[in-house]
Amino acid sequence: MPRPLPQPLRPEKDPMSRTPASSPRRASSPAQGSTGAGVLKKIATAIGAVLVALVIAAIALFWFIGDHTDFGRERVVWKAQACGVGLVLVAGLLIACAFAYLGVWRAKRDVDIEKYNQRSFGTVVLCITALFVGFQSISRGLPAFRDLKEGTTTVTVTSCSFEQMPRSNPGTRADRTPDNGWDNTFTMTLADGTKRATVISTDNAGDIASRGGLTGVLYEACAQRSGSASMTMEVYPHTWSIVEARID
Repeated sequence: MPRPLPQPLRPEKDPMSRTPASSPRRASSPAQGSTGAGVLKKIATAIGAVLVALVIAAIALFWFIGDHTDFGRERVVWKAQACGVGLVLVAGLLIACAFAYLGVWRAKRDVDIEKYNQRSFGTVVLCITALFVGFQSISRGLPAFRDLKEGTTTVTVTSCSFEQMPRSNPGTRADRTPDNGWDNTFTMTLADGTKRATVISTDNAGDIASRGGLTGVLYEACAQRSGSASMTMEVYPHTWSIVEARID
């Protein structure tokens, strides 16, 4: 009787190599992504609002507070403080530029043309603003810091002149009318031949004649004496801030 042929052995499958079809893969939740984007957007909006407020504050310091006094050490100190605020603002703008450039890079990576254009424009605006504020801070601040470090000096004024003109409109830098106030300019010639000017603003044309103190001394020497009187002054030379003046 013939023997039955042996059945071939089937290789057993490795249980570790099995990939069950029912094992689910974890997927990132769309809600989590949208929530994170919303938080980042709120943070960016808050930073933008703070930067706008700082820009307004810096402009106010440069053009109003920094020139709120006509003479003395206070004028120099205010200019130095305005410079300090401006430099802090520049640092904040540069940080914002870095974040904005990161947004541009992400938009380019995702091939999002609309976001790329918007963020590129925002980056350019931030960088230009930083350059403008930085230039104003350095150009106005360095003379003030030098004066605070070096102190005052004595100069001799050999002659001076007085000129009075209506102020230009602050918004247009034109439209000179008496309604905008008056600019009273004292132009002084020093012993070495250089000329320096001090401008004092008044609401009315006749206000300058009734002022006392240093303004009264300048008006008497440059207007009432037709500029023929010489003066000795103590000044901060780099910002031309007059501390003391007397007619010789």
